[in-house]
Amino acid sequence: MAGAEAIKRIVKAALYRNLPILTLFAFSSENRLRPEAEVSFLFNLMHRYFDGHLRDLAEE
Repeated sequence: MAGAEAIKRIVKAALYRNLPILTLFAFSSENRLRPEAEVSFLFNLMHRYFDGHLRDLAEE
């Protein structure tokens, strides 16, 4: 989950600097070539992780 932790640090820095917009690219084009079930699993995993963590960051 090193990538997820890096994104948390980036989001915290963006919030600290009051950036109005932040765009992140977290899914490589190579990952899109995986079987559909794997891609779906990865998207769901990212969604569940960031749904909870980003709310916590926004409240800080």
